[in-house]
Amino acid sequence: MEKLQQPKVIYASIIILFLFVFAAWRILVWNDTRIKIIDFSSLISVSGNDLYDYELEKVDVDDSIRIQGWVIERGKSSLRVEIYVILAETAARRGLLLPTTVVKREELTAAYNDGTNYDWSGFEVLIPNRNPIDIGHHDYQIMLLVNFQGKERLINTGWNLERREAE
Repeated sequence: MEKLQQPKVIYASIIILFLFVFAAWRILVWNDTRIKIIDFSSLISVSGNDLYDYELEKVDVDDSIRIQGWVIERGKSSLRVEIYVILAETAARRGLLLPTTVVKREELTAAYNDGTNYDWSGFEVLIPNRNPIDIGHHDYQIMLLVNFQGKERLINTGWNLERREAE
């Protein structure tokens, strides 16, 4: 009788462990991909002409918000970089922290040609245009929050996010 119960206990344990791992993974993915409200008043702001170069190559707003570009800190490798886009309500010194995807941009390493690896300095945001983003009632500036090797900086791009009317 014990021989029949042991496989049942083992199978039940494996299923419970699998469900636990799956639930933990879903929570981690949700936390990394959700829009967060951030108070950026304590962050160090830098301008693009300090040590940082950036470009917003595409900013589109329709049913989705798509922002593509790149940012580098001159002389610092982009191998360990975190890049976020903030839709900032500047009067309130708070904003919406949007998750990004880091994009490989080998052409930047070639263009700067200073011996630094800038390959992982590209980013992209593609997110539905819905709550909590309210372009109809709020003016948003696009800011970049970058973390190069543990040094976090805020860059105001000077871009405003505006809804384009259907043509």
